[in-house]
Amino acid sequence: MRHFTSNQVDTFLNAFGETVIYGPSTFRAILDVRPIIIEGSEGLIESEEEYLSAKTIEIQSLDLSIDSQVTVRNKVYTVYRIYDDLSGVSEIYIRQTIAGLVF
Repeated sequence: MRHFTSNQVDTFLNAFGETVIYGPSTFRAILDVRPIIIEGSEGLIESEEEYLSAKTIEIQSLDLSIDSQVTVRNKVYTVYRIYDDLSGVSEIYIRQTIAGLVF
């Protein structure tokens, strides 16, 4: 596993990231989509999951946690998983929230 320095993470997020709103605060993250394929007896089920890659120390200082709501590209999302692999960048898995419902 590779650990990135704070400067490396900042450079990466400044080049490819976008602003994420969390309450009164903002942070930079990269929005990405990962395909999910499940093979079952009836065939394949295909879907996608969205996640943000953000600086671990920054999201920890903001106290971002599961069930937190963030806004990306004017859409509201609910956090359902946070994965910290100790590299300095965490993955924040999100689902779109519409009128209090999570999809």
